[in-house]
Amino acid sequence: TVVHGHFSINKYDILDNAYRISVIRNPIDRLISHYFYWKSSKPHGHPLHDYFLQNQLPLLDFAKLPVMKSFYKSVFLEPTNLSKFDYI
Repeated sequence: TVVHGHFSINKYDILDNAYRISVIRNPIDRLISHYFYWKSSKPHGHPLHDYFLQNQLPLLDFAKLPVMKSFYKSVFLEPTNLSKFDYI
């Protein structure tokens, strides 16, 4: 049995005898992909996405947004002890 997706490792703290592995994409590749995905998506109520679209941010300005500068740390690896992972 495998559980995978885009969520915090802390969600499954209750599971015993589980391997915890994270596959992390190159941060620049991920940022560029995120940028073009958001650029092609219609507004849907996400405040940052709506701001991005309303201001038609160029890629470098998008990259300078605080949440984008620390995306892995603040979103996927949110404040957690990295020793929880068996492999990154």
